[in-house]
Amino acid sequence: MPHPAHQNSVVWNTLGDDGFDEIQHFNCPWTITSNNESITVNITYLKWTFCYDFWIRVEIHPHGNPTASQLLDIDEHHPLFKSLATALLNYYEFPEPHLTDFQPHVYGELMDHLSYKVD
Repeated sequence: MPHPAHQNSVVWNTLGDDGFDEIQHFNCPWTITSNNESITVNITYLKWTFCYDFWIRVEIHPHGNPTASQLLDIDEHHPLFKSLATALLNYYEFPEPHLTDFQPHVYGELMDHLSYKVD
């Protein structure tokens, strides 16, 4: 069932444990550029669902300031989607050493979907 267009994001707590996948303790750098300004942040948490249209939730904090974290919900129509996809694809090429063996496998499935949407 498609996600209603008038709704801003997924209501994550209604999806149940099997309605989403997630990777915690993540450390992916991402540079967000807008209006000729850029900020480098770290993605510390990644969560995604295919229950509706494709949605990703990331928790980010500015580089060097982990106390200023923020949650962002991003779908394939969000203006930051392509930037996020590029950051995640780059990160997949050079993952952090603390990722478990299973996480890159799950992460690879997500990247396959992202690269299909971005191309």
